[in-house]
Amino acid sequence: MNLLTVKNISFAYRSSKTNFLKDINFSVKQGEYIVILGANGSGKSTLARVLEQKIKNESNNLLEEKITGKIQGRVEFEKNKTFAFAFSDDNFSDLKNIKDEIRSRLKKLSLTDSEIEQRTIESLAATGLIDESNSVAKNLSSSQKQKLTLSAVFAQQADLLLIDDTLSMLDPKSRSEILDYLDFYNSTGKTIIHITHNFDDIEKAHRVIFLQKGKICFDGTLQDFKEKNELSKNFFAEPIPRSPYIFCSDFAQNDKNSLPKVCFLAENLSFSYGKKEVLKNLNLKLFSGSLTALTGICASGKSTFLKIAEGFIQPNSGTIFAISKPKVLTQNSTDTKENLTFLSAGERLKLCIEEFCSSKENILFFDEILAGLDQKNRLLILKKLRELAFSGKAVLFTTSRMDEASFADRHISLQDGAVANDTLNPTLEYDTNIKNLFQISRKSGENSNE
Repeated sequence: MNLLTVKNISFAYRSSKTNFLKDINFSVKQGEYIVILGANGSGKSTLARVLEQKIKNESNNLLEEKITGKIQGRVEFEKNKTFAFAFSDDNFSDLKNIKDEIRSRLKKLSLTDSEIEQRTIESLAATGLIDESNSVAKNLSSSQKQKLTLSAVFAQQADLLLIDDTLSMLDPKSRSEILDYLDFYNSTGKTIIHITHNFDDIEKAHRVIFLQKGKICFDGTLQDFKEKNELSKNFFAEPIPRSPYIFCSDFAQNDKNSLPKVCFLAENLSFSYGKKEVLKNLNLKLFSGSLTALTGICASGKSTFLKIAEGFIQPNSGTIFAISKPKVLTQNSTDTKENLTFLSAGERLKLCIEEFCSSKENILFFDEILAGLDQKNRLLILKKLRELAFSGKAVLFTTSRMDEASFADRHISLQDGAVANDTLNPTLEYDTNIKNLFQISRKSGENSNE
């Protein structure tokens, strides 16, 4: 018997008249490692949600509906096997530390206290979060929250593990370590279904399923997909080009009558979560008309810097000056005016980005907003960011991918809460008229000029 069999599954969202999934059929054997690929909006995440809902509800482990609509077809599975699902929107308590969070989830599995403790420690070690055991989820970076989601499902040691794009925000080293662990997990006889947009993620897989417009249009070996199928060439075809610019605005095009203008200045920023230092005397300036990429490994301080820049939190010390308050778009942004639940997470994010880019603010920050997009849409959004910079705005985006960072005019990398590298020409002359800037952030306990 197959571990899992999907028979004639079709699905239509309640708010849509057409099927988003169309007659999906496939089976999964114990010990397989399957990657599901497809463009944004192809139905990958919808399929994952349908499988989760059908399996959990038919196992009498009733699930609060995260996907509403009409499901047709059947999902058959071995009732004595266990299934675990990892989604990027998993919610964790802000009252418990992450170690206790995983422990509480494992208590539902009828394990002994020693088994719970061992699994908790092993799962946190597998994702590199063991040093964050006493942290609460709200103090973790976006990439660390993805690691926590993975730790929570790794601890279950389920017979089948389905992962829906939960490696998208990880830096290359962390991603490689997680993929190695998945390979080990599979080598113990466990089954993996990995939904992803990333070509590097497919190398360990035995089998590829490719979705297009809600239908399976390829189901075969990894070798056949890479060597004999046009889908592979088309899906990963267009590489992201390197930037030919120093800056995007008029002065970048040999306007010798104008100097680059500093529009954002962070001086000696420091910040701690409890005793943990996240930013350490960080100094950074941005220019009007520039496109800047900010990179760094997990927990290097990128997201914390953006939270301080938008005034969401105050630094322990240091100051930010700017021509206006930056506007920040994150992965969690859902600021759209329409009911868009029938769209994939990637499609909804694209619409949020389009709406955000129409903003009149002069300084725009984007926090890991490319992580949920396929290659075609990543390039599309990067070109949109470049257009914003050409219009004179200062645009900064955080990313864990070096190909995305190379598209920017300038690349700043953080390490241990400070700038480790900056491609800005140190001999560049620029206009820093502090009188044109106003203070938007001070250390905790002090008021800004705003």
